[in-house]
Amino acid sequence: MKIKLTQSLKNIDGKELHKEIVENGKVVELKALFQLKDVCVNALMTNTEEKIEGQEKMRRYLLATKIQKANELDLKSEEIVLLKKVIGEMYGVLIVGQSFEMLEQ
Repeated sequence: MKIKLTQSLKNIDGKELHKEIVENGKVVELKALFQLKDVCVNALMTNTEEKIEGQEKMRRYLLATKIQKANELDLKSEEIVLLKKVIGEMYGVLIVGQSFEMLEQ
């Protein structure tokens, strides 16, 4: 399924989210828009409490690099399943809801 990875995520009021630089618990700078590709790459590259074998880590790394380089990508159904799994484990309701909608379009 062809997915547009540059779709921006929004807060509950519909305003676009930006990547933030936080120092001492305070936002000091807003960066570029927070996009679906950021969510996917962050989730794929984050270690969870789940024990993951080396081959699976390599699979996630390769998918993350493929996503990072693209603006739009034809993802296989098993890649979408993996993305939804790791996004669901890492993020809260707002990001999960929007990301799943974008991945299921």
